[in-house]
Amino acid sequence: MRWPVAALAPLCSALGRASISGVAIALVACGDPAGTNAGAQSSPSATPQELTEASVAADKALDDGRLDDALTLARFVAERDPSERGPELLGRVWLAKATQADRSGNREGATAARQAAADAYRRAADRAPRNAALQDATAMVLDTNGEVLVAATYYDRATEAEPSNVGFRLHRANSLLRRKAMAEALADADRAIALAPDEAWAHAIRGEALTALHRLDDAIVAAQEARRLGPSETSFRVLHARILRAQGKASDAVELLVALDESLRASIAVAGELALAWNDTGRPERAASTWELVYRRAAPHERLRAALEAGRYSIAAKRREDAKSWLDIASVIAPNDPAVTELAERLKSSGS
Repeated sequence: MRWPVAALAPLCSALGRASISGVAIALVACGDPAGTNAGAQSSPSATPQELTEASVAADKALDDGRLDDALTLARFVAERDPSERGPELLGRVWLAKATQADRSGNREGATAARQAAADAYRRAADRAPRNAALQDATAMVLDTNGEVLVAATYYDRATEAEPSNVGFRLHRANSLLRRKAMAEALADADRAIALAPDEAWAHAIRGEALTALHRLDDAIVAAQEARRLGPSETSFRVLHARILRAQGKASDAVELLVALDESLRASIAVAGELALAWNDTGRPERAASTWELVYRRAAPHERLRAALEAGRYSIAAKRREDAKSWLDIASVIAPNDPAVTELAERLKSSGS
């Protein structure tokens, strides 16, 4: 089960020739990040054998991590293959480029690559509207890129093309949850359960929807069933704890989450719910300690949030010196972040 999801202006290189895996490739990377060459000139041609060889070579380059070679080959195929295969291949390469840019800290490059991937997948899906798997993949790529409403069309296409596919239905249900369409999400979850009663994610999504619809007794049953079917999935335990807290049983929620290993309690998802539960029991200092653990074990990009949360709960616990220390840490990480300014103002107000 998959869960997830600035325009690039490449330099226009002179046309050249490169031989990769025996396939001669024309470099035509001018102006279009997705390599569609959607200008006035007609698409160049290639024989079926050339397209097959280029596709195979692109997949090999992608597997080997040679992403620039893969991109050149994928563009070659996308510009010449009128089917959905070319742009889908190109989309996969751009997704790999986005991951590469993320890992190197190149946020602008990652954003551009994700947009290029979304554009390529959309073209592929529009060429094969009855290819359910491609519609589903396109929806998730668009969703991850922030194009939530556009993605909805492709989730619908996937589900309508294969209404008995539980995975496609749950991907759509998850999207509906995030769009606050709770009744529709619940309907998809119920249909998924009818098709696959032992699918833990279907029960979890049902629990999420029922919680939002304030049907908490039914939501608890759904969360417990998700946990029974997927005992190692931490998110099901977090869902269960959130419903308990909504029922006014914050102590039970704390008990459920503190039993987790420290490495799991240091995750953002667990820490966020555990801190809320500690706060609801009247122990904001324990909520602050929860976020301190996150800060100590977090990835660098998570430390700002951990410091801010620890500072806020320290203020609530009337531990101003601790809060000042967390403010100092946050100020070093992101001195111009509005949330840091907000914490400073809250700390100042707490002393007046």
